Amino acid sequence: MAITHVAVANHNETDPATELTITIPASTQIDDILILSLENGGAVDNPTVTDNDTGGNTWALVIEQNGSTDEVTIWWKRATSGTAGKTITASGFTDSCAGSCSVYRGCITSGNPYEQQVGESNGLFDTSMIGITPTVNGAMVCLTVGTGSGNNSITDPSCTDPGALTSRADVGSSGGSGCRIMHASREQTTAAATGDFTWTISTNDSASVAFNLKPAEDESSSSSSSGHSSSSSSSSLSSLSSQSSLSSSSSSGVGDESSSSSS
Repeated sequence: MAITHVAVANHNETDPATELTITIPASTQIDDILILSLENGGAVDNPTVTDNDTGGNTWALVIEQNGSTDEVTIWWKRATSGTAGKTITASGFTDSCAGSCSVYRGCITSGNPYEQQVGESNGLFDTSMIGITPTVNGAMVCLTVGTGSGNNSITDPSCTDPGALTSRADVGSSGGSGCRIMHASREQTTAAATGDFTWTISTNDSASVAFNLKPAEDESSSSSSSGHSSSSSSSSLSSLSSQSSLSSSSSSGVGDESSSSSS
């Protein structure tokens, strides 16, 4: 099953400053992976992230990256039966904030669904960052870029492989000095170096992060490989058992012969 981007939800407020809320998409299903992208427009501090998904999984930090006076953080959680429709609350921002939650389906169903996370602080007019190299085929390559220097759109996310990325969210706030965050992704067919990531932004410095999500096929492949190993081991044990049986039979014959000779 390939990884697909199912839905996205942005912050509910018009121009959030120190706190924001996001309603988790109603289409979310069990084992979907939620990726939360947050921009703290006025400080290099991590926000606090909670939700009212009682009994569900908690949010965990994937990566944080400081800009010149701002910070981008990526969070994740695996959905359970009651996750859909719940409300995420992120607080502790300074000056302005922005956020978006993307829902991905088809990722591994246990353990961390991500790898290769890396971040960069980008100066004025610097619209690129180092790439990543996924270790599995069918990975979902993700890029998030945030700025605390104004509410200007961030567009044209791309890399060499898989190429132009699909922008899942480009949302901002005009609260305080203004800020913006963009999240983009695309499936990579065969594991390979992505090459540098690039984007377009008008006269702003930024903070950027990249990572990839791992597909359920990787999980199945490991399980299948383990199964073949077990089968091979079982076959070897069977062979050893047969050899042992033949050896035992031969040993028994020699004893009989010795007994006959003795009589």
